[in-house]
Amino acid sequence: MSKNNASLHLRDMLAKEAARLIIENGIKDFGLAKRKAAKILKIKDICLLPRNSEIENNIIDRHMIFDEDSYLNNLNKMRNLALKIMNFFIEFSPRLVGPVFSGSATYNSPIEIHVFSDSLEDLIDILNKERIGFKNFQKRYKFHKKSKLIIPGFLFEIDNISINLMIFREKGEYNFPLSPIDKKPMKGITRNKLIKLLKEFSSGL
Repeated sequence: MSKNNASLHLRDMLAKEAARLIIENGIKDFGLAKRKAAKILKIKDICLLPRNSEIENNIIDRHMIFDEDSYLNNLNKMRNLALKIMNFFIEFSPRLVGPVFSGSATYNSPIEIHVFSDSLEDLIDILNKERIGFKNFQKRYKFHKKSKLIIPGFLFEIDNISINLMIFREKGEYNFPLSPIDKKPMKGITRNKLIKLLKEFSSGL
């Protein structure tokens, strides 16, 4: 095996091990998963550490190999719950982002939904109307030009699934944070596209 092929093989091993740790141990920090994987495999060359996107792809692959049916059913359940939440906040242009959108969600992944409003009170009124208990929540996001901002939100649970509802300004420069996976503007899906995705899943059963 050539040196280049050997490096690619070790990189792939690290990505697979990091994915296993994230799924089995509930690790949410990809960087921590990489370091633990490197320690387990006794690989010290940091140049061999995989990209976050490689780990994410391996998370999906591992789910499909070892527990395809339960994985797809759980993902479908989480996406249906996301749609329910998005219906509550339909007037605030909700977008589903993160692992539940990408398909890399593990069983303890939160549902992350971004809404756009200049009034926290309007959102609180809806949560109270739906009798959803919540906690104030904040999350730090990276944006363009390496800027970081703390975005407010609400944390709550439905059916033992955590939901992070993050509130961005209705018309703001900082409405599209960078993804921790590929450092590009975070991809998401609108309510209508999520409905279409769920219909496609149901028709494929």
